[in-house]
Amino acid sequence: MLGYFLGQIAFVKANIEIILIGIVVVSVLPIGIQLLRSRRTSAAATNPGASVQPQTPAPRNE
Repeated sequence: MLGYFLGQIAFVKANIEIILIGIVVVSVLPIGIQLLRSRRTSAAATNPGASVQPQTPAPRNE
């Protein structure tokens, strides 16, 4: 019944494709975020020194 009533709204009727694409993108977004997080943590685990900046020695006063 909700689909019937939403179909009567002119904005929904004119933009149904964009609305459906938006729903799909919002649904898939958490999967993409989790994938990026897992890749970042696995890259840090395999190369632990990659995120650490090299330290230069302090100048000596002689």
